Amino acid sequence: MIGLSSCSPTMRKDKSIDASKRLHDIWITTTINGNPINRMTPIPRMELNLSEMSVMGNDSCNDYTGDIENATDTQLVFGNIAATKKMCRKMDTADSFNKAMNLVASYNLENLKLVLMDKNGNEVLTFLKGD
Repeated sequence: MIGLSSCSPTMRKDKSIDASKRLHDIWITTTINGNPINRMTPIPRMELNLSEMSVMGNDSCNDYTGDIENATDTQLVFGNIAATKKMCRKMDTADSFNKAMNLVASYNLENLKLVLMDKNGNEVLTFLKGD
């Protein structure tokens, strides 16, 4: 049993490293709750930094920053997210994006497409790798 216990932390560490390699990037939003982003408005973007366990970006109007509470090979949970409070002409995209960000519990990453899902596995945000 001692050998199994000592292996467990290493396995967790490896999962964190794997999540870091896969998620640590800049992401451009393509859909919110399955609806395509209106290309006539600024497009929300997100940067995930798993070495600092932080998230930052722009919701199409305001800049935001916050903590990542958990990141594994399937789970992604954000902590409190703070944002600037500018009023933009059209707030629909920003409001929808922020509501969706508060629901994120897990993700699926295939090639350059990142899908964030709620606790029931429903798609809330879809991104393409930005760089």
